[in-house]
Amino acid sequence: MRKVEELMPHHWVTPCGSQCTHKYAALTQIPWRVFCKKGCGADVETWDECVSACDHICFKDPVLKDQQWSAYIDRSPGASINSEQCFHACVAGCGYKYDMPANKVEEVHPNRPAMPSAAAAREPTTRPVNPEVRTLLRRFQDFTEEKKQNFLKGSKSEEKKMLAIFQKGLVDPPKELNSPTSEKKKKAKSPEEIVRAFQLSQPSSDTLSIGFGDTAFLSYFPSKGLPPQQRLFCSTDDMYCLFQGSLDNFSTLLKQYGLAKSTNEAMFIVEAYRTLRDRGPYPADRVLNDLDGSFGFVIYDRNAGSVFVALGADQRVQLFWGIAADGSAVISDSLDVMKEGCAKSFAPFPAGCFFHSEVGLMSFEHPKNKLKAMPRVDSEGIVCGANFKVDVSSKIDTIPRVGSEANWALSGR
Repeated sequence: MRKVEELMPHHWVTPCGSQCTHKYAALTQIPWRVFCKKGCGADVETWDECVSACDHICFKDPVLKDQQWSAYIDRSPGASINSEQCFHACVAGCGYKYDMPANKVEEVHPNRPAMPSAAAAREPTTRPVNPEVRTLLRRFQDFTEEKKQNFLKGSKSEEKKMLAIFQKGLVDPPKELNSPTSEKKKKAKSPEEIVRAFQLSQPSSDTLSIGFGDTAFLSYFPSKGLPPQQRLFCSTDDMYCLFQGSLDNFSTLLKQYGLAKSTNEAMFIVEAYRTLRDRGPYPADRVLNDLDGSFGFVIYDRNAGSVFVALGADQRVQLFWGIAADGSAVISDSLDVMKEGCAKSFAPFPAGCFFHSEVGLMSFEHPKNKLKAMPRVDSEGIVCGANFKVDVSSKIDTIPRVGSEANWALSGR
């Protein structure tokens, strides 16, 4: 099966995948799959691949498979600024082959020249082309195979651009992350040196960096790709969130929490964290298990003086954590940053787990089991920071009954 990048150019996929909330009222009577199939006039094999690509791009939401086009657009998260542009690009890409009654053409193609019939569409000299579409098509011609691969897979410079550092005392990472042989081979750097190196490696005009004195530092470079590569930042009420990935059930979660469609994933994570913090005792593991998709995030709650980190279980998003020279906790999605900054005192953050500065590391996939450190040795035979795995043979003691004043929400139990 051909990959998504072979079916749709980047400049069409992005507005469709993340910003199509605008309503095209005329399409309410046309199921979206029927529209796509008739519109493109593709053969069966190409059509099956197209459907698979659409399912992937549209967050694989099975509820939408039999819904009408307008219902699909309504359920998709994001803004509407590129919806019309995306729609016309889609029509142009299909060759204006959608043959429909004349009285419906203006509805489907609002305030634009009417789409010709299928017969007229075969005449390239008579086919109207919107200027915006012409620009998109020109860009697509320059979208080389190398750029396509970098877009979906990400090169080292494109894919890894997120960093968080927290002072020792605010966050006390597990002692097993500290390599006993690190100082003998290569010393870890100070937080200031790690920050300086990270900033020099990124375009300063696009990088967001926030420092909180000696207590914390957050920095990220906004992504230009699709999920799961996207990186987002949110700040509200002295809560700061770095988010990477995508949530497949995002629309359902917005409704569940009563949030607006303009909410992005980082904003949602902050609201979910606020709910845990202020309205316990709903356990953290249940909240995280409600998130379907690929995700990793770091929250710094400045007022509470706490940090919350979590990583999805599917391992499509990676985070690393380690220890700087002064004992500060370092968290990043860049392996190079961790190697240079923490020497051997780092490890992959365990998938399906969360870390809270007050309760430590826990598994939200297996909340009743403890985690154990697994020694890790690199190719040079040097002992590095330990990995953490679920210990199926150990159980966490159940919570005793307490009064309503006790909040066990962030304990995960």
